[in-house]
Amino acid sequence: MSLLIQHIELNPKADNSQKLRFQLTIYLADTGNNLRKEIISLPCKEATYLWAWLDAKGVQKRSNAKALGYNKAGKLAQLISRRNIHSLNFKSDFEAYAFFKKHFDNSFLALLLGKDHDEIATKLEENNNYKVLGGYLGGETESKDKTRFKTFLLKNLKDATLVNQLLPEPLKNRSGKRIQNQFQFTISNYKIL
Repeated sequence: MSLLIQHIELNPKADNSQKLRFQLTIYLADTGNNLRKEIISLPCKEATYLWAWLDAKGVQKRSNAKALGYNKAGKLAQLISRRNIHSLNFKSDFEAYAFFKKHFDNSFLALLLGKDHDEIATKLEENNNYKVLGGYLGGETESKDKTRFKTFLLKNLKDATLVNQLLPEPLKNRSGKRIQNQFQFTISNYKIL
């Protein structure tokens, strides 16, 4: 019996017993139109990944995807601040860096800027137009993020079909051939609480 996601909800209020975990509720229908729901607790990185793709609005390029990286940075900021900042849309690497530096612990800069975050931070301080090549801002974590997210889902959800529905899908042309490095997310019915 196959399952179809009807609606999903992400509750960004952290579970008090576990630091920075967020509740994902998935409302499903099977082929007999029987409704049910799955509830799992997502770590911060996985919640950020899912929310960024939900909010990506259409096709995203996965090769050095700046727009998706800015979206991930914004969603991460919203999740770790535990407040809904609707107008948080970073337009530059420096803008995102400055926001994280001002509001959050240094540990989140590594996620934002990549493994050489200290060196990159120095370059951003010297040149506001410096282009970050690592971390969320460089868009280079997407493959690792997707793999980690999929692995987490496979451990916590029983149905592989459901897991695949929660992942971005390769974009295909009219003849059904995959378009290199272009992905779309098909779930449009979601709510962030």
